[in-house]
Amino acid sequence: SEQKNQAKAALYLLQAEASGGPSEHKKVTPNLDAIKESVGAASKNLRDSKVLWVDDNSQGQTYERQALEQLGVEFVLAKNTEQALEILKDQQFQAVITDFKRSEDSTAGYTLLKKIQQEKIDAPVIIYSGSATPEFVAEAKSFGAYGETNRPQELFDMVVNAVKK
Repeated sequence: SEQKNQAKAALYLLQAEASGGPSEHKKVTPNLDAIKESVGAASKNLRDSKVLWVDDNSQGQTYERQALEQLGVEFVLAKNTEQALEILKDQQFQAVITDFKRSEDSTAGYTLLKKIQQEKIDAPVIIYSGSATPEFVAEAKSFGAYGETNRPQELFDMVVNAVKK
């Protein structure tokens, strides 16, 4: 049922927040009311959405993905920029989530963002990175990213808002 899916999504989001997201050093106390509100607001918007997640270490974000999958998001995973661009040629996505640094490129998030813009691919790009300082967030947006965050709940809310039809 929808309520059960919402409860599971909230639990996964709570676990993601408690684990600290991509910046494990920065533990935050999850705000359960805010999580319930996010999940409740999201549940109808996410069905049949497809999101490309680009990260060379995608094992770290299982809870974030599970929270969104509970509400109907389908994820396709890519390990690097080249793989992501190949996938983007063949499939349409409501959003792209990317890490910032990858082993082959210290600014991989921006590299991918620029290539998506050059190819005129219509999908908002969200950078999910441990280094999401206010300065980096402003810079990412100035380069055309939908947003940048290191907080699982902010990521969840950005994805919900990006895929709204």
